[in-house]
Amino acid sequence: GAPAAAALEPVLSRGTPAQASEVETGSIRSLRKADEAVMPASGRTRRFLTVASAAHFVLNMGIVAQAGFLGAVHTALIEQAGGGAAESLMLVAAGLGDVLGNLLAGWWMDRWPCHRLFAASAFVSAANLAVMPHLTGVWSMALASFLLMQGSGIGDCSFGALIWVARECGVNNDGMYTGMKNLGTCLGMVLIMVLALCTTTPRDYRVLAYAWSALCAVAGVWIASLPSPTAPKEAAAARAAPGAPSAIAWRETLVVCLGGALSAAVVGVFIIAFTLPATWIGTHASQRLLLALACVNLVGQFVVSPVMDKFPPAVVHVALLLISALGCALVCAAFLDASGRPSPTLMWSGYMLIGSALLTNFSVLFSFMSSLVNLSGARSSILGLGAATNPLIGAAAATIPLPAVMWAGCALLLVASAGVVVVLAVYGPAWLQKDKKEF
Repeated sequence: GAPAAAALEPVLSRGTPAQASEVETGSIRSLRKADEAVMPASGRTRRFLTVASAAHFVLNMGIVAQAGFLGAVHTALIEQAGGGAAESLMLVAAGLGDVLGNLLAGWWMDRWPCHRLFAASAFVSAANLAVMPHLTGVWSMALASFLLMQGSGIGDCSFGALIWVARECGVNNDGMYTGMKNLGTCLGMVLIMVLALCTTTPRDYRVLAYAWSALCAVAGVWIASLPSPTAPKEAAAARAAPGAPSAIAWRETLVVCLGGALSAAVVGVFIIAFTLPATWIGTHASQRLLLALACVNLVGQFVVSPVMDKFPPAVVHVALLLISALGCALVCAAFLDASGRPSPTLMWSGYMLIGSALLTNFSVLFSFMSSLVNLSGARSSILGLGAATNPLIGAAAATIPLPAVMWAGCALLLVASAGVVVVLAVYGPAWLQKDKKEF
């Protein structure tokens, strides 16, 4: 009857053993294909990307944020070097360390495991910070400044390496991960300013230096324990091929050079804001201002990182540049106060806007460039080289006698940078692929 038929239906629906085996094999095959679609060819997962991002976070906190020493203990460094005349030489040495660190990183990353280089830079930074408080003389301090900033230069290129890790883990929208990496720099600058206020005197910063030396050593051990990503070969292969692929590759490199100019503008203005306030408002007041700048910078990066998943990088980039330009305009207005002294209200308001948006542009820039071109190690180095000019920009800015004029120039530079981003976003993709054909 019907009950018996209903009882037999599950059994009959299974078919013969051969049919059941075939169905089961088909299901396993489908699941395997689904797994292969999720699992990238490298075999690395998002869990590995999370661990690598955390390691790069600590790396940035150590070797990139150590550039904050140039602002946090500026007076002590100058006195160790022998006086005000040594300031320009120290800044030039710091700029050379940044530039050469970028060049080394870009050349190395396309050839050998990049995490080994990052680890070596972290260990050099740890040793340099451990001995720096005990040095005297202009040449020894110039060397210390050089070694301080080599970490910043190499660390800037490491953004490209994290993008490679994301690609190997099957993640193309990398803005959140590069943003979290940059968050390490922001947090590091906050901690440096807090330690500078709590543990240093105008001539003694040993606690700060020793603490950061230990942090760099930890970062070196952690990054050395992770396997390095493989450098993408597409850019070099395209340049070696004749005809249209080579032309496209060179146009891509030209776009990256424009990105290097953008990074020079962004980081250059930030280093001006971070290193020069002591000459305008004194050491103690500048430390409080820079601590607030670093805290707002941290919050700004924390907010922008998840936003990068919701908006195109170009939109975020332009918005941050214009907010930063407004901040520069307010600082410029602060120096036009009728009292002859900088207006605290306008200066703090401008610095809060600069802190909330400016340095965040650096991680957004890498995401924006990676959406237009394939970022090899050499191309990451070009973006880093732009940022590496920041001590030289700071040295040039220190020679301008009128701060209001300097800040007005910074505001105009950032507005022009936003215009460049708009042009690249609108016309860049079509121009880059103008001669592309099916080969």
